[in-house]
Amino acid sequence: MIHPFSDNIFTYIAGVTLVFLGWFAVINANEPTNSVFDTPVEIQGYAWSPNIGWISMNCSNAGECETSNYKVVINPDMTLSGYAWSANIGWIQFGGLSGFPAGGGNASIVGSATPGWKIQGWARALAYGDGWDGWISFNCDNDGTCTTSDYAIDVTVGGFGTSPTSYAWGADVVGWVSFSTAYFTPPCTQETSCTTDYSGTVFTDQWCVQANSVPCPSGEVCLDATNSCTVVNITGTLTVNPILVKKQKTVEISWSLDDPSAVDSCHVESNFGGRWDTNNSNSGPITFSTNIFTLYCVPAGGGPNIEVDTKTVKLLPSIKEI
Repeated sequence: MIHPFSDNIFTYIAGVTLVFLGWFAVINANEPTNSVFDTPVEIQGYAWSPNIGWISMNCSNAGECETSNYKVVINPDMTLSGYAWSANIGWIQFGGLSGFPAGGGNASIVGSATPGWKIQGWARALAYGDGWDGWISFNCDNDGTCTTSDYAIDVTVGGFGTSPTSYAWGADVVGWVSFSTAYFTPPCTQETSCTTDYSGTVFTDQWCVQANSVPCPSGEVCLDATNSCTVVNITGTLTVNPILVKKQKTVEISWSLDDPSAVDSCHVESNFGGRWDTNNSNSGPITFSTNIFTLYCVPAGGGPNIEVDTKTVKLLPSIKEI
């Protein structure tokens, strides 16, 4: 199969792509981050075939939803389903198909953020007949033709690829199909964040899938402010008075920091379960023979509790009269 696109068509598609991508960036600049991908994502915009022209992926493109409510969606299981519309060949069905001409099955998204996602499988034009089977292949792996015609629809963040091989193939009637002017709103923001224990980082892709966490190097922790690993050096002094105390008496707890701006908050914990979040506090009654008080601080911008200083308080021995 020889690629039929001319230089003029490539230029036209590239220009339309920039318009759509610019619009997409504006309307999605403040999209929230979801924790799971649990609702189908609608594909918007158009695919393009030099043989049959524009293929609408959603009735909202032409304001047709009141009379013809159609769309193609990406489901949480990464399959594609629904209908697209071509003014020249009619409906194109995604999902719910059978009797495929080769492997791949119904159209679905496969892969990962690295090295990348692709669409595999098939869609079908429902006007097939008279020697035309209507099948549209999204990946040369479907029919094992990659050695002679290396094509596959690339899936990017919120859209589809524009590379010279990012096309579907619909045989003689449909020919090559570009999805570069189709787009969608990702269910999650692609981002790197700290693990829950701040011991490393984890990457979440646009489908809300988390990759394996990457541990921080020795001596570093992950900070919320940067979502990256760094060396944290918080210095200060914990003061506990007195350090020898009679049973059931209290001690005064206070702390000072060499650089107060380096922390968001501090607190003191004890080995008998006490916690003090306010500087210059009084403890409860001391009953343990050995009482360990530890000062912890959270770095500025958020992160784990960092141990800064510790002090030990002992009980005075009881004196019994003979």
